[in-house]
Amino acid sequence: MATVEASVGVRWAQHLRLVRDTVLESLSDGSTSLAEVLERRLDPAIGEIRLLSVLESLPGARKIDVRRKLTNLDLAGSGVISGVAVDDLQLVVDEFGARPDSERTLSWRDQSGDRDQ
Repeated sequence: MATVEASVGVRWAQHLRLVRDTVLESLSDGSTSLAEVLERRLDPAIGEIRLLSVLESLPGARKIDVRRKLTNLDLAGSGVISGVAVDDLQLVVDEFGARPDSERTLSWRDQSGDRDQ
């Protein structure tokens, strides 16, 4: 029984890594915008990605610049994106930028993952 449970756990972890890597790669190559990823933050596989990892995956992002901007915004990059408050999500998109073709105020579909309710 323990072997079956371990096998299921390994497959689950592999799936999460694949999803995380795919999301970060799509950010890196510009095929997905920051806003699009943040809007999917309530998906269990995506919501567990750290904010810092997401922002450092943006095209042209430099680690030190990302960390400085987060500090200036008074946000911790070590948290997962599902735990970021709606107001903070808008700050992140405003600071780190949506793609030029998608500049807009975001309409966050579900606020149930917010820490500041």
